[in-house]
Amino acid sequence: MKKHRLPLTENETDIWGYILGYDSDYGYSPTLKEIATFVGSPNHQAAQYYLRQLEYKGYIKRGKGWRNISIIENV
Repeated sequence: MKKHRLPLTENETDIWGYILGYDSDYGYSPTLKEIATFVGSPNHQAAQYYLRQLEYKGYIKRGKGWRNISIIENV
């Protein structure tokens, strides 16, 4: 049975696309600082929030370290 992911908001979709594009271009995930810059936030709180949402909704898995985002393939 195919598992469905929860839908993303517009901002989450933008960040999801940024993470996918960054991973495609560089072969690894962006840092919190890079995501915060993309979001236009001077601190990491906004980036942390969106990453928690993406993880909760089943799009990424986070580990330890600076570049700690793993993309979950379509399920």
